[in-house]
Formats: sequence, structure tokens, C-alpha cells
Amino acid sequence: MQQIRNEGVVTPAMAQRATVMLAETAELRPLVLDLAVGTLQAQRLGKGLEGWLFTSRMAEQATHPDIARYHAEVFTGSTHVLEICTGAGIDTQALAAVVGQVTTYEADPATAAVARMNFDASGLTNITVVEEAWTSESQPPQDVDGIWADPSRRPDANRRSRIAADYLPSLDSILRLHHLPTGVKVGPGDSIPPWAEERCTSEYIGFGRECRERILWSGIERPKRCATLLPGHHHLSVSDPAVSDLAVADPAVAERYLIEPHNAAIAAGLVPAVFALAGVRPIDPLIAYGIGGEQPPPSPWYEIFEVVRVDTGISERRIRERVGELGFNSRTEIKKRGWDGDPEVLRTKIDFPKTEHPGVILLTRRGDAHLTIYARRRGSR
Repeated sequence: MQQIRNEGVVTPAMAQRATVMLAETAELRPLVLDLAVGTLQAQRLGKGLEGWLFTSRMAEQATHPDIARYHAEVFTGSTHVLEICTGAGIDTQALAAVVGQVTTYEADPATAAVARMNFDASGLTNITVVEEAWTSESQPPQDVDGIWADPSRRPDANRRSRIAADYLPSLDSILRLHHLPTGVKVGPGDSIPPWAEERCTSEYIGFGRECRERILWSGIERPKRCATLLPGHHHLSVSDPAVSDLAVADPAVAERYLIEPHNAAIAAGLVPAVFALAGVRPIDPLIAYGIGGEQPPPSPWYEIFEVVRVDTGISERRIRERVGELGFNSRTEIKKRGWDGDPEVLRTKIDFPKTEHPGVILLTRRGDAHLTIYARRRGSR
């Protein structure tokens, strides 16, 4: 483990050496191998930090360092922040860089031990790790003036729950200290109890093209529902008018451009705001595709496609014919909204021509009818 930490980079050869060295230490061998594999995985995911170790589970669940720094900005200048659920310690490190003191609770002894090693590797001295579970009876240090929590969404090792009632520790044990500024990281699609929805504001975080997380904020000024894209700190919170109030456009009538909103905007219910930015109308009130006659300006909030053909219905035979006519090659994307089929199964049934021109096939619904839209990307992905 010391070699892994000192090198800061884990290679397959190092993992093999660890296996040989621990051949006679059966009880430690699984942990060290998991640290080697997990640290390598964290590096691939862009989460690795110099000298830090990760188990496989830590690598999967850890916050990306760029997102952790954004979380921590809210608490800049605080005296003492309480963190609930340390994990690998990436959020802890980000907090420690902007506040005076961090006290962090971690229920799992092995996770707490690895986190301590990580903090030592970074020379962090203003972090106190409390090796116990946070409960409804736990009390923060008296001078705490902020709380950050990332509760476990895995009630057991083999199941990831999307219901907040299964979180460990429970939401009510975290949010009961409502006099303190508090942020709680939750899954973007998780079911949150009505009382928490009422008490908290919701911020959806986009990173790359993904919606990575939702933050419940309490005691911190935020719009009731908003989205933020990182890096770049792009914010969106306007949600008027409602999608149902926007006139539905017909893609078959001189509508040359289609946009797809960022997943964070979709998760936050901000599709109408994105359509307003792009100057488009919905293809259907329940479908997150917008269309318009003029090319929208570039924006991180949506991707732009130029429509080249629209067919009513979704026919495998006709799609094969159109792909040949349009010269769409094997790098063509197949996207869907409002269609139950599997795009990758459809892909296996298409004989793509060998050209230099990828296209985009969008399979969607408008009212009770399906549409097949053929398009080309405009701008970078």
C-alpha cells in the first residue's frame, strides 16, 4: 500500500507485485488488490489525486474533484463544517481548502482508514475523522456553521436504491439541523419525500453531457429549482412558460433545426427555459426535443442538429434505405425519446455505407404517432 501511495499511479505490474507479496497474508490480499484496482479505476474516471488510494467502491461513488470544489465554494470562509459520510475524502479535501476545520463522520472502519491515509498524503491537518455512523441522536461540534452530506444510497452491498427512505444515514437525521446551512448530495432521479422537497431547494449538476447529481440545499439561498453545468459555472433556473403552454411545432413543415437539452436541464424540469434560449418549440409537450426554422446560437445547454429528412413512423426497412440514400456511415448515432425499442439492436440491422459522413437518427414520438428524423450534428459534441 505504501508503494501504491508513493507512486501515485497504479499499473497492472504493481497489482501483480502486490499479489505476490501478499500471497502468505490471505486476510490482507483482497483489500490491497481492491485498492490497486480501485485506484487505477479512479484515475481512469478523472478522480485520482496524487498519492491517494481508492477501493473499487470508492472509485465508483467518489465525487469528481471539479464538482467537489463547486460544493465547497458554498462554505467558503466557514469556521467549522461537519461532513456526514467521508468516503474517499474528495469532498472533505475540497472543504478543508476553504474552511477552518472539517469534522467528518464515516461509519465504515476500512473506508475511514483509507481516507486518513489520503489526507496524510495531501498534508491536510484541519480534518478530524470520526469513525462512527451519524444517527438522529448525533450532535455536531458546538462551533459548526455548515453541513455537507453524501449519504450512502446502497442499503446493502449489492443494491443501489433510488428511494431516499433507504439512505444511510437517513435524510431526516441530516436535515433536522435546519438552522445550519446544509447541502445533501442525492441521486438526480431518486425519489425524495415531500417534506424534504418542501424544505429544500434542488440544484442539478451537469458534468460533460451527464447529469451527475442533485443537491438538496437548506438554509442557503438558491432558486427553488436550478441546474448548473461544470466546468464553467453555467446556471439556469428560469422555468416559464410551461412546456404545455408552448405551441407544438411540426418537424415536417420547414423546421430545419432540432435541439436536445442537456440532461441536467431535463432532470431539473427546465426544458422550457432551454427551448426559450434556443428559440425553438417542442416537438411534443412530453418530449425533450425542440425544433425551429433558424439555427440556434451555440450553448452548453443543448446540442444542435440540422434536420435533413423526416419520415412518419419507425420502419427498419425504410431506415436501411434512407441510410443508404443519405450516405450515413457506421459512426452514425441513433437516439431515441418516446420509443420503446433498443437503438443498438436496430444498429445491428443496418448496413451502413462506407463513407466519410456520420449522421444522426432520432426516433421519437409526436402525439400518438412516431417519427424518424434524419439529421447531422452542428457544432461540437
